[in-house]
Amino acid sequence: MVSCPFFHYLLFYLSFLEKTMKIRISKQAKSYYISSAHHHVTNWPWAYMLEILAGEWIDVETNYLFGSQFNTAGMPVDQVEMLLKRMPSYRSPEDLQKVQESLLLGARIMIESVDGIQGDERIGMGRCGWCGKNTAAAESVCQSCGKSEHINSFEPFLAYQRELYVKEPV
Repeated sequence: MVSCPFFHYLLFYLSFLEKTMKIRISKQAKSYYISSAHHHVTNWPWAYMLEILAGEWIDVETNYLFGSQFNTAGMPVDQVEMLLKRMPSYRSPEDLQKVQESLLLGARIMIESVDGIQGDERIGMGRCGWCGKNTAAAESVCQSCGKSEHINSFEPFLAYQRELYVKEPV
């Protein structure tokens, strides 16, 4: 197979146009999670999932956005299988199954476990406290349910998260 430099350049350029919001899981995410949870209630499969996702860019499901957490999109089976190979072999089959389910279906990741954000779709947006849908923060009426005085802007959260923004394609 012949390599075509133009094709590679085109793919690189198109990656800039991609509108997918992504987050990068911090390499310290597992440690942070364990230290913030009480030991007797630590969800160990969750900690293992954060461990194998460390350093990975993950797509964010953007239908329902939050200021301080992200719902990840479910991953394709082949990507999940590749990530599960990183899981230590001494983990139980039950733990492996729980991690696999979380990766396939998507998971909620707290901002403290994130060290990069790309394509943040929360900018200029807010969340309706009545119906939970995303809506323009400047609107006084929710575009989804029509209720007024329930729009909560994401801006207070974004102000301290700007250092996490990454501009280069992933």
